[in-house]
Amino acid sequence: MNVLEQFSFDGVFIQPFILDENREQKQVVSDLIDLCTNVDAYAETHADFQKFLFVGAHSYISKDLTALFSTRNYVLCIDDGLRDYTVLHDHLAYIKSFGAETCLVHFEDILYKNLIDDGLVDYSMPCFYPSNPWANYSKLVEHFKTMREWCVGKAKFVPAVQIFGTTNGDWIFPNKTLVEQGISFLKTLNPYAIKYFEPWSGLSLRGENFEGFIEHPEMWDLIRQ
Repeated sequence: MNVLEQFSFDGVFIQPFILDENREQKQVVSDLIDLCTNVDAYAETHADFQKFLFVGAHSYISKDLTALFSTRNYVLCIDDGLRDYTVLHDHLAYIKSFGAETCLVHFEDILYKNLIDDGLVDYSMPCFYPSNPWANYSKLVEHFKTMREWCVGKAKFVPAVQIFGTTNGDWIFPNKTLVEQGISFLKTLNPYAIKYFEPWSGLSLRGENFEGFIEHPEMWDLIRQ
């Protein structure tokens, strides 16, 4: 909650799943309701603050979370990693059946365009990872231009920019120049918003070792701006 206030964020994405022994996201962190109660109270005192909650990932969707948070003014999100059109279509349609808005994390693949065309995606969230060790920056730029076109008149474009690394993996924490370059490019696409990743360093509840932006004060003014 202090981070939301410190950086004057206009919204928050909450990923409540813990990876199980099969690396599936089905178990929900025990204090989710307390966290979201605090977020709800914060939103009441900050105009236009938006709340996003992941209710599914890969081939799974939590029907309990979907039913509960569809009544609490949350945009309900599906995480990335799935290329089964039928399953994704059914999950997004299920969320829609509760009258909730949807957000889909994705990359450039025609099946995601089809889901946007079908009117099942309210917020399109591709991930802009210029510090990915296997990234080709020029191709990444072209992919994002394409995905932005998919959303015109159909979905709000909310790209997520990499401001994280990992403490024991291949992900590299980007330098300030690279982050500025990425944000400047994303702004040219006229996005609805830009998402910034995990602030904290250490083992996440989802089982990943993050190096977050809180430990990189050289990024703070850039994020606030």
